[in-house]
Amino acid sequence: MNNIGWVSTGNDGHQVGSKLEACARVSIDWADRGELEFDTAKTEVGLFTCRRGNKKHLHPKVTAKITVGNGFVR
Repeated sequence: MNNIGWVSTGNDGHQVGSKLEACARVSIDWADRGELEFDTAKTEVGLFTCRRGNKKHLHPKVTAKITVGNGFVR
């Protein structure tokens, strides 16, 4: 299976990550039932925020990890 996307919104990276993990679990379960397979090693994450400004505290380093299959994505 190629080119699937999950989109989520939330108040911080950890909240969004939890929602995306749930999407990944549901998608992988669905694929298993249909004898399909995802290459989870090719999974990528993009985080977009509405934060503006140039102060360091406005741009914290995101440390959330999203578990996808047997691995994880930062």
